[in-house]
Amino acid sequence: VLGVFGSGVFNDIFETLQFKVSEMDLSDRLCFLSTDSMEISKQLTYNKNTAEVGGYCTLGNSEKGETGNKLLLAVMRGIKSKWKQVIGCHITGATVDGLAMKQFINECLSACKNAGLHVISYGSDMGPENRSLWNKLDVKVQRESVRQNYFISDESTIFIVPDVCHLLKNLKNSMLNKPIILPASYCENLNQPTQTHPT
Repeated sequence: VLGVFGSGVFNDIFETLQFKVSEMDLSDRLCFLSTDSMEISKQLTYNKNTAEVGGYCTLGNSEKGETGNKLLLAVMRGIKSKWKQVIGCHITGATVDGLAMKQFINECLSACKNAGLHVISYGSDMGPENRSLWNKLDVKVQRESVRQNYFISDESTIFIVPDVCHLLKNLKNSMLNKPIILPASYCENLNQPTQTHPT
């Protein structure tokens, strides 16, 4: 992918995607943005078509000239209709700061909006980089307070959707490690006999 489109948002894809979107119904333009990273070999490669050396980190707080060991992909998915499209990627080091991730996400959202797509949610796993991203987006997930599970991008409301597998894993670990203490107001509203589960 990097050898053909380079890093960042794939603008060449959006030129073609914009034509396809123009023929979609409005409801088919509702979509979901997600990002995920995967381990890659830490090595440099030469692209004879572009006469460039690839493999260096292109996003984050890594040292300039550092070889990356992860590939971060941004993918769009239709909500009503089943379609999927990779729209961008970056090579990263072991960690990526939240500010750099926020910039990349906003670039993806802007490109989608310009193509006529309506992004209503963003999903990711619950790794430290993404929790840092949530912080930069002013997403608040706390035990007992007002919870804000969305952020605003270019006057659009984007809802955060954590990866379901990680949510279930966190719930399992929480239940095995210690009892879950429910807020008193929650128990009172639902007429629960105790705040502690399991009892």
